[in-house]
Amino acid sequence: MAAVNEALNEIYLTKQDYQQLTESIKNYESFESLQLAQEMETNELLECRKISALLYRKNKKYKKSIEVSQKDKDFQTAMETVAESQDKQLAEELMRSIMSMEDKELFAAMLYTCYELIQPEVALEMAWRSNIQEYVMPYFI
Repeated sequence: MAAVNEALNEIYLTKQDYQQLTESIKNYESFESLQLAQEMETNELLECRKISALLYRKNKKYKKSIEVSQKDKDFQTAMETVAESQDKQLAEELMRSIMSMEDKELFAAMLYTCYELIQPEVALEMAWRSNIQEYVMPYFI
């Protein structure tokens, strides 16, 4: 079965049918997913790198998935991956990365998406350091 799935994935990739490739990856597990993720991670096409992040996420390689998403500035996917991982350390690392860019809206989105993973003292500290306390108040309320 793995050979069939790998052949189909290769066909989808060759035809640049990323929607079908994504569906195949989501629906079937019998193929070398980490190998495919590594191959697609450095591809020049954004769609391929998104699929790579999805494959890492599916294989519970959350940190690697987040790294791939961050390189492409796909913070929504990175936040969703953190939320799925339920890893407080990954949540704090991503939030600190977002704060280094001084993006208030992403900070608020991170607090909303990963609410239960963010430590209150960390959220308050980051908001205070960046003088954006109004963005952290919904989190506390």
